[in-house]
Amino acid sequence: MQNAILYQERAVHEQRFRIAAKSASDMVFEVDFKTGHLKWFGDIDRILGTGMKKHTKAFKDFSQLIHPDDRDRFDEWIKNQEQNNNSLPVNFRIKNKDGKYLFWENRGRTLFDEADKPDKFIGVCTDITERKKAEKEFQR
Repeated sequence: MQNAILYQERAVHEQRFRIAAKSASDMVFEVDFKTGHLKWFGDIDRILGTGMKKHTKAFKDFSQLIHPDDRDRFDEWIKNQEQNNNSLPVNFRIKNKDGKYLFWENRGRTLFDEADKPDKFIGVCTDITERKKAEKEFQR
């Protein structure tokens, strides 16, 4: 009986979290370092294009969408996240379904397991494309 109550409470909390994530302009994501699985909380299909949620369930597939000029910096950021628990952001370009690049900023924190090994990374990504366009226009 107690397990059923805990399960129901967990389901309610997860539903609230998903609603909040979908309502926010940011998207929340979780990377499982051990399996390489990527889980989205938010409307990734709206931002990158329909069907992208299915395409980006594996972290390696997601990283292939990153602009080639930004991959080394992004990979370095991921390595840093696996070793530390900081929330330093990384900016990069990511290809949407139409082949256009959007500017994103990711930040978050690593969760470590009982053996102090990186387990999961919980992060937030923000589409900063409009901000980047405004900055470029301002520089002109």
